[in-house]
Amino acid sequence: MNQYLLLFVAGFLLSFASIHSDKIIRWEVIGHKKISNNQDRTEIPIKVLTNKSQAIRFSINNGNLEIHHAKLHFNDGEVQTVPLRRKYKDGNMTKIVDLNGGLRNIIKCELHYIPDRLAKSNPVIEFWARTEVEEGLVDGKQ
Repeated sequence: MNQYLLLFVAGFLLSFASIHSDKIIRWEVIGHKKISNNQDRTEIPIKVLTNKSQAIRFSINNGNLEIHHAKLHFNDGEVQTVPLRRKYKDGNMTKIVDLNGGLRNIIKCELHYIPDRLAKSNPVIEFWARTEVEEGLVDGKQ
């Protein structure tokens, strides 16, 4: 009985030793834009052109916004449509959405929304991505 327990504990501890990675996963803003209340879609400029993203989300600030969906364009030509159908209040974040195909390089983001033509201010949207960077690199530099 003790042998089985000892083998179980040893196997359990060894499983953690093999998980080591030289990659750091973090959330960063890869784009932001002030939303126009006179349009129903906008393109959010991507500031990090060589990102390796595995998930995305948006934060809404300076007003409320009803988002319908986002279209993500990747460097390999594929497009992923992300449904986000909900009204978001000032300070809210959308759900986390995993990208199809694992780590992807996003080159363009189209946001489709329902404008609030009566709003006194235009909301600002931040485009967040969960990225993977090499350990020891800070902002892409050694």
